[in-house]
Amino acid sequence: MNVAIVLAGLTPRAKQIDGMGFGGTPTWKFEDRVALLAGLKGPALDWAYYRYCGQGTKLLPVLRYMQSSIDLYCGINRIRIKRETRAGIVKVALMDMTSPICQECQGRGYHEKLHHSPEVQKVIGENHTCERCSGSGRVRLSGRAIAGACGIDHKSWGKTHDLLLSEASKLLITIDHEVFNNALTSSNE
Repeated sequence: MNVAIVLAGLTPRAKQIDGMGFGGTPTWKFEDRVALLAGLKGPALDWAYYRYCGQGTKLLPVLRYMQSSIDLYCGINRIRIKRETRAGIVKVALMDMTSPICQECQGRGYHEKLHHSPEVQKVIGENHTCERCSGSGRVRLSGRAIAGACGIDHKSWGKTHDLLLSEASKLLITIDHEVFNNALTSSNE
């Protein structure tokens, strides 16, 4: 079972990509799909309902959780950045996580280039980072657009801002990973 397809099927606006039985009736019931979310708690459950079920009202608790986590991270590491800028960084991380897949590398983040090596008498593949998405696999905002979304001038953007954006992105990835792990565990039972 492809958990991504099953979770995507929770969204009311999603098309049935897979799981259609003979005669066009779904082979998975909505209740079975919701069972994949059983056991999730807190921000992971809110994220699952927002991302995979299309419930926009669940975004606010996720943003609050991320904002408080970033505020705590700044406090522990004695990082002094305005609260509005930190809130902007959290929103940029969210936009980055939900941005479309890069069409040039198909979301892989690299291109494989094959060439013939006369020394070993075989074709060798080398991976080169995708220039369009810089290896992220997703269409990313430019540095100027990121700074603008955070409410600061692009010349003021520094390493500390990059660090906070990286932390916010890791936080979202961890939450999304928790959703998928829970769904995989639930589907194997």
